[in-house]
Amino acid sequence: MGGKEQKFKTKTGYCHILPDKIILTRTGVIGDLSEIVVKENSSRILIIYGIIALGLLSFALMNYLTNHNLTAFIFCGFGLLLINGIVKSLNFSGTPLVHRSDIQQVVFKKGIFGITKPRFEVLFKNENGKIRKRIIMLPGSFMASKESIQQAVQIMIDTGVLPETNVGNTQK
Repeated sequence: MGGKEQKFKTKTGYCHILPDKIILTRTGVIGDLSEIVVKENSSRILIIYGIIALGLLSFALMNYLTNHNLTAFIFCGFGLLLINGIVKSLNFSGTPLVHRSDIQQVVFKKGIFGITKPRFEVLFKNENGKIRKRIIMLPGSFMASKESIQQAVQIMIDTGVLPETNVGNTQK
């Protein structure tokens, strides 16, 4: 593990790997927008998703009561998908600072072209001792080359943050 800072580009800014911590900075329009919407936790966006899910489920109920079963099924499906996403996201964190001593596990997910972005999933203990997940999204397929993604993975390996066993195929 080197003693100097290394950094790579993320979806909303840069990830700085220091000997004792990981710092995520936000830059540009996307970073400014995520700063407003998410801040350090995702509760605000999850509340919005919850309101939308309740609206979809109420539309499903109204359509079911008026015998529009296909429309009710569609609304119910989207509402349940949102609720599923909310439940999966409850332990996510938007913190810009993760102490390396608190990191439990780091995994690289390569993403699916056009559907998901390549990302690092960092499991760490927060100040309350609760295990949280911090997602470090890399630029998407249209914004980043294979080389920049491989460079980010190599930086995470070289600094000792990412074990080589937690790296899948970095090719797309």
